[in-house]
Amino acid sequence: MACPFFEPQDLTEDAIFTRLPLGQAYTGRCHGGEASEQLPLKICNQGYARGRCERFPTSFAVDAYRFAKTSDGGIVWIEEAGHAPLSFGPATRIPAENMPARQQLKAFQRSVLEGKIR
Repeated sequence: MACPFFEPQDLTEDAIFTRLPLGQAYTGRCHGGEASEQLPLKICNQGYARGRCERFPTSFAVDAYRFAKTSDGGIVWIEEAGHAPLSFGPATRIPAENMPARQQLKAFQRSVLEGKIR
């Protein structure tokens, strides 16, 4: 469940990560608040940044994005708030303008192909 404002870009081998919802750890770009040199990558990759990251817009309803494989080989995209689903559907329904979710989907798919997510 990566942060909904995190756009993963490059793999990182940073050892601070323990739980990896995208299957692997990424550096990337924040679409949340003001730009700065350092992203809180642990929070970006693990999600639920509300109250933990100064960039997270307090008025945004979604806390995290989650992806899951379906039994027929598809992928479901889930928007969560308070550790519960707000909405879900096929990942093919991610809006074109939602670049963070689209890039997170690509990262998730890469991890599936590389056997990091089963």
